[in-house]
Amino acid sequence: MSISIVNGYVCYNCTDQEKAQKGIDPTNTTNDPSQNKAAVQKREAEKASDPSATAASNALLPSGLGAAVNVSV
Repeated sequence: MSISIVNGYVCYNCTDQEKAQKGIDPTNTTNDPSQNKAAVQKREAEKASDPSATAASNALLPSGLGAAVNVSV
């Protein structure tokens, strides 16, 4: 067994290496997508490139409210 570093992740076996090559943290055993480095980078890139992204469109409302957000300056 050899230890290697792939895409900044410490890998202890070939399965870890395969995950790291895809940008998936091999130590993330919860399969939480918010911990997936590649997914986080993709979301951040999409936010940065979307000119329609505003505070109003990114506002989070509790579910069930159904209220419209009207932001006027």
